[in-house]
Amino acid sequence: MKEKTPSNSKTAFKELTSFLKTEKPEQAKESDNLSANVMNEVKKMVTEGANEKAKATSAQPIKKTVSTISADTEITGNITTKGDIIVEGVINGCVKAAGHITVVGTIIGNIDADCLSIEKGKIVAETINLAKNINISLSSEISGNINCKNAFIDSTVKGNVFAADKCEVRKNANIMGDIQAKELCMENGSRLVGKVETLRS
Repeated sequence: MKEKTPSNSKTAFKELTSFLKTEKPEQAKESDNLSANVMNEVKKMVTEGANEKAKATSAQPIKKTVSTISADTEITGNITTKGDIIVEGVINGCVKAAGHITVVGTIIGNIDADCLSIEKGKIVAETINLAKNINISLSSEISGNINCKNAFIDSTVKGNVFAADKCEVRKNANIMGDIQAKELCMENGSRLVGKVETLRS
């Protein structure tokens, strides 16, 4: 549906047309002023239209992409994504994701992401850097140092764990390395070979 031109703009256009038909030399100045008024109205309409379009665009939700490396796929090389990634196959290289990484397969390389979940998968890395949480489920294995906000460990970790807030070591956990965390919780049955340091608030 076309938007109606404001009444003041219509009036200005009509007046301008009338002046152009009957204009005399002494009316030239008034005609110029009227033309300037019309141009100002047009600019105002264009600006308002652009602002409305910008508001509509910003209101639309941003869809996060999810990439999947299937179980029958093996990739050699680094991967960078602005969304989430699910690794069912094998990646021989570093993985950087703005979103969540889920590992069911294998990653051999450093990881940099928002969050990480490993479910019966394997990771071999020097460093795993996460802005938020890591969740290591049963029958998973990680070799490498972990830096995160919160760690939930229920399987094998060979490396140091640094959790800015909380580290929860569950009953099936087997950690061979040091733990640094503001809050540490260890369930009965869990195993730790290393030192523990509680971070100050």
